[in-house]
This record gives sequence, C-alpha cells and structure tokens, in this order.
Amino acid sequence: AKGMATGATPATESNSGMKSRRAAAPLLLLWLASCGHVPEPSPVPEVFRAVDRLPDWELTLLRKDGGEEKVRLSALGGEVVLLWFYAPWSRPCLQEAPALESGFWQTYRTRRLVVVGLGLKETTESVRKFQDDQRITFRVGRDLGAALFNSFRQEGVPLHVLLDADRNILLVSCGFDEALLTAKIREALGE
Repeated sequence: AKGMATGATPATESNSGMKSRRAAAPLLLLWLASCGHVPEPSPVPEVFRAVDRLPDWELTLLRKDGGEEKVRLSALGGEVVLLWFYAPWSRPCLQEAPALESGFWQTYRTRRLVVVGLGLKETTESVRKFQDDQRITFRVGRDLGAALFNSFRQEGVPLHVLLDADRNILLVSCGFDEALLTAKIREALGE
C-alpha cells in the first residue's frame, strides 16, 4: 500500500482485533495478579451477592488445641463478621494478613467485629502454619472444596465478605481496599 512502511500490513478488522486483545492482555494479567489465586469452579446451589442474606453456613474452624470444630455463622457472636478467603501461598494474601490482624481485628474486636480467615482447599496443617507464620490471632479455618467461596462467583483471592449480625451481605470485594473496608465496617458498627 502506498505510504506504508516496508513489512507493515494494512489494518484489517482481524488485525485491529488482535491489537486490541494484545493491548488488553496486560490489564487482564494485572487484574489476575491483584486477585491472586483462581480456584477451580465447583457446583453450588446458589449465587450470593451484596444485599443478599447468607444462609447460616457451617464453617470448619481450628481450635486452640489443634483440632477442628464446626461453627455456624450465627454462633460467631459478632455484630459484624468479616470473612476473609485466602490462599497461604498467595502474595496478596501474605501482604494483607498483617493489616487484617492489626488494622481490623485488633482495632475493632472490642466493638464487636469478628474476623474469620478461611483457607481455600487447604489442610488443617497448612492453615495452622499460615496462622502461626503470620501471627494471626483471629479465627481461621478451611473452606473445604471452596464451596462457600464459589457461592460468591468471584475469581480470586483475597476475597472479603462483610456481614451484619443478621448475615446480610454488606460487601463482597476481591483484592484489598483498606479504605473501603474500613468505611464499610465503621458504617456497619454505627460509627
């Protein structure tokens, strides 16, 4: 074509489509990296979103003696519950753990915030090691088969789900937005 550099090809519909996909690829990779782990899909009966009420799900939590216990969401006893879904090998989860411990759990626990960390498809030993390595004092457990996680239809961890005392879903957020999470917690606590 006249005026075209040697070796260049005219922009065709398929060529420009390829260019836009190439341009979008770094954005997709950045988004996936910010959310960390992408778990395998598994069938679940419902999809939960913000403004829905979460059923009284039974959680598998670690006890201080090293064993596990089944605890219903309603038995956690907080006015506000923050469920944190994580993978112990995920860099974003490792970076976020200290902020959840000091910035949220230690700051708001006397104001009736309960924080629960749920490792996706993890063994009891890997959850305990993560808790010890990260010096986490809030409750941790396992989301066996990632069933609860998958009910939110999110694509990565860390995932935060904020619930009020009646298990109404106030926030579902992939990635760590400290300002948003703080604002939603304070609003839920009436501060």
